Amino acid sequence: MTDEYLPNRHLVEVPDNFAVARWSRDADVATIARCILGTLKYEPHAADITVLRQALEGVIKHEVHALQGVMGS
Repeated sequence: MTDEYLPNRHLVEVPDNFAVARWSRDADVATIARCILGTLKYEPHAADITVLRQALEGVIKHEVHALQGVMGS
């Protein structure tokens, strides 16, 4: 296919020192946090990411509890 058929597609080169997480444009906050957390789990990092990991896990728990509250109402 040529570029004329893929107007929203772009070639992006990502250096080896970057981790990449992807999510759909309509993803909720918990899904985005899970995608980032998954990248943190499987990509090596030079820095201590414990605090970031814990924050993302907290976001996921908060969103799940909020959703359960809405569904239970």
